[in-house]
Amino acid sequence: MEDLQPVEGLDSSEALARLGGNRSLYLKLLHQFLEQESVPSRIQVHLTRGDRLDAERMAHTLKGVAGTLGVGALRKAAAELEQAIRLEDPRVPEQLAVVQTSLSDLIARLRPALPPLPGHPAQGVEPGQREEVLARMDDLLSSYDSDAQELFETHRALFQVVLTAEDFAAFQAHLSQFALDEAQQVLRQAVMS
Repeated sequence: MEDLQPVEGLDSSEALARLGGNRSLYLKLLHQFLEQESVPSRIQVHLTRGDRLDAERMAHTLKGVAGTLGVGALRKAAAELEQAIRLEDPRVPEQLAVVQTSLSDLIARLRPALPPLPGHPAQGVEPGQREEVLARMDDLLSSYDSDAQELFETHRALFQVVLTAEDFAAFQAHLSQFALDEAQQVLRQAVMS
């Protein structure tokens, strides 16, 4: 397995100690962490809708992920955002901007430093395309549109990357039974957790 190059803001030794020295798990988690780039914008969507609890939960999850991976500055920023949301602090937009900047900057440094995962089906899937497909799927599920099945078939490999094997099977089953509310629930929990 290729080694991870040093990345500013990422304490790999602390994270590896927390993960019992499991380097392959750490690399897998770092690859999954790249998917967190849209979290601040999703938090903003929840806040705009008045879903403060979901926004707070997402900030809490980001804080935990950052802590596990050894990203101290992001963990601190996410913790401050979580508390600001909980207290309905008027500085929430400022805190969210700090999280967005911290996360984007780290991912920009991390992405080129990460060695590829062996046999990873996500290779060649652009992050922007991923977000576009997931947003389109969410829209189709919300409007009970049967095109959701076609979108799923077209981007099956992408959904296999985004979802765990268990969630993928459940999502596929719900879609085939046209249980779109249930499919949407599986997708949202997987993407936002």
